[in-house]
Amino acid sequence: MMKPRTILGALFGLFLCALLLSSCMTNAMTNRSHKPQGQFAEIDGVKVHYLDLKPQIDTGLTPIIMIHGASANLLDMKLALGDRLSKTRRVILVDRAGHGYSGRPRDGYLLTVQTKLINGLIHELGIEKPIVLGQSFGGVTSLTYALQYPDDLSALVLIAPVSHEWPGDVDGYHAVSAHPVFGPVFRRTLIPLYAKLKGEAVIDGAFWPLMPPEDYYDKSGMALLFRPAEFKADSQDRLHLLEQIKQQQSRYSEIIVPTRIITGTHDTSVSPGLHSMALDREMPNAELLLLTGIGHPLHHVAQDEIEGEIAALDRILSLAP
Repeated sequence: MMKPRTILGALFGLFLCALLLSSCMTNAMTNRSHKPQGQFAEIDGVKVHYLDLKPQIDTGLTPIIMIHGASANLLDMKLALGDRLSKTRRVILVDRAGHGYSGRPRDGYLLTVQTKLINGLIHELGIEKPIVLGQSFGGVTSLTYALQYPDDLSALVLIAPVSHEWPGDVDGYHAVSAHPVFGPVFRRTLIPLYAKLKGEAVIDGAFWPLMPPEDYYDKSGMALLFRPAEFKADSQDRLHLLEQIKQQQSRYSEIIVPTRIITGTHDTSVSPGLHSMALDREMPNAELLLLTGIGHPLHHVAQDEIEGEIAALDRILSLAP
């Protein structure tokens, strides 16, 4: 007769096997339902996935490079702003390293590595001095880009950006996800289960106090996040971010390009006071727009206001010698 402990061990093993099988099937279904929509460029030996949207008529407006936030990919920016802004100018949407369908070098969590790939893509496409627009994690990536390549951009648009050190730690499950031993099993078992049970509820919380766009989970390709390799990349990005911010936050006064910072009063993910307002004080050519009653993903709900700030930058750039 089998001992209870042996039976429990066998049942647990079967449960893990079932989760692993379900994860593999979900992963395959996700890749089939969210195939790459853009093109690929090889930059420094890394495959970079991007989407190049061009207007039907050349208006002469400065091209925009859009950099998505954490737990996202270029479809999020396409849905929010890319399709809209590409009616009047060229828009390049890029998957950050390890996200969407871009490759991930070993040190891909470094902001300088991610921005080097983006800068390489810009040169590959023959674009000179674009406007660089980033949301949330894409905001701090844009700031790093401006510090690293000050001559390779004309202006910045920062939407609810992360920029300064903050109190507290990153959620503990990211440490488990990035762990070299426990991470692979965790990402292939519990994370897919969590996505099925809580994925849409997490989105609702992020958009509070407003509601997400209809079918946001599907249209933004959110399911891509829960693939094991991408979730690991997202966890690594988050775990290594604070130390990098501490190293660069004293240099923001060096960024002299015209900058617009846009954030919402009800952002519970990235504190406007700690980040956007501090940036506004430190950057010599920045202006802050604080939107009342709006939370973190404001690029989906405040497109008119964002487009107005970009138009203001266009006017400034048109007067530049």
